[in-house]
Parts: sequence; structure tokens; C-alpha cells
Amino acid sequence: KSGLAYVGFMEMTPLRDGRKVLYTKKNKNLLEIWEAHIGPDDTFSDEKAVNLDWAGEIRNPHVFYLSRYGARILLFSSRSEGRKDYDIFYSEFRDTRWTPPAPLANPKINTPANETYPFVDKDGILYFTSDRPYPGSGETAVNEDIWFAQFDFPLWINASVAALPAPFNNA
Repeated sequence: KSGLAYVGFMEMTPLRDGRKVLYTKKNKNLLEIWEAHIGPDDTFSDEKAVNLDWAGEIRNPHVFYLSRYGARILLFSSRSEGRKDYDIFYSEFRDTRWTPPAPLANPKINTPANETYPFVDKDGILYFTSDRPYPGSGETAVNEDIWFAQFDFPLWINASVAALPAPFNNA
């Protein structure tokens, strides 16, 4: 009901019709994405794992809609193949399935630092956190800062990326 809710350690994103929700659920040592219907009394039914053909860890799922392109996109964070940092990946809902996940291709978004917590607002601006150095500080980041990228089709490929200014972030 409120956009993004935390219940226990599950991260949830309501789907557009408000009757379904995507959430993370621990399976052995990995987080997987699950889908369920929400009843009138806020109970879950018809729970099922979402098949992403993905063997890696999934964190911070966020679903958004590109209405002008008729697409539903799932963003999430996961460790990059062969590296130990987190990057932002996407999957598109086509026909009745999610496409195999791929990293966002913009090297200003996915860097050797950790990029997590993707969120897209109604104007298509991507917000995410990163522990890359804050602009102008020249220092290694101690905390994660909030960054943003203006929407650019397809999926922020040529978008410029910047850190939010103070008071949201500071050196």
C-alpha cells in the first residue's frame, strides 16, 4: 500500500494493480524473488518463486513501468560475475516471463564500487546508492551516498550520473 514495505527481512514492491507483490525470500544462503497475491485482509496467497534463470544473490528488488514503451522492468542488486562488488541488474517482463537479467550497461552507473537500492521515480529518474568516492573528495567512501541518473532510453545507457547534493550527501 505504501510503495515499498519491509516485513521482517523481506523487501517488497507492489505491482501496478496493487493485488500482487514481489518480495525477497531467503532460500538456503541466497535471496530469491517471490510473487504473491495480497488479500483484502493483507494476507498472502498463491506464493511462487519468480523464475529469473539467475543463480546469484538478489537484493533490493524494485519494479517500475515504462508506460510509453509498455514495459515492466525489474531492477535489483547482485554481485557482479567475477567481481565481489554489487551492481544493478535488470529484467523485463515480456509475454509471460522475465528475461534473463543483465547489468545496466552504463559504466557511470555500475562501477567497481558497490551499487545498491535501485529505485525509479514517476519521471524515470534512477536513484541508487554507491560507496564510490564522493565527487571532489578524492577519498574512498565510508558510507553509501545517493546517486541519480536522468532517464535515457534504453535504460539509462547514455545518462549522466551525479550524486545528490548536501544535505542528502556530504564529503
